[in-house]
Amino acid sequence: MYIDKKKELLTCFFQLTCEMEAMLEKEEYEQLDEKLNERQRIIEAVNELDRQIGTEQARQATVHMESLLRMAAKKESEVYSKMVHHKNKLGEELQKINRSKRLNQSYQDTPYNTDGYFIDRTIRSR
Repeated sequence: MYIDKKKELLTCFFQLTCEMEAMLEKEEYEQLDEKLNERQRIIEAVNELDRQIGTEQARQATVHMESLLRMAAKKESEVYSKMVHHKNKLGEELQKINRSKRLNQSYQDTPYNTDGYFIDRTIRSR
């Protein structure tokens, strides 16, 4: 029961990680946060299962699922490096946009002050 439940949760974690990788490749960033939250809930569920069963049995179950855990860790590492790459790429694009915006503003003609006033000075001779 415990091993089956943990294996099911870890498989779901691996699938979510694969979905995140596909989303990064397609540059679909909108749902990444949702997927990260789902994965966090799975991690918390696995931790809760481990707490309920005890450390020794949890350790034995981990040995049984070592290949799945290795695959998930490898995929997690790949997704993390892709996320960092995309984050840096987007940061560079934002910097370029801000630079060009500042350049445009500095070369743009500044409008003259339209709040003029009229001074009527008359010279009176005495």
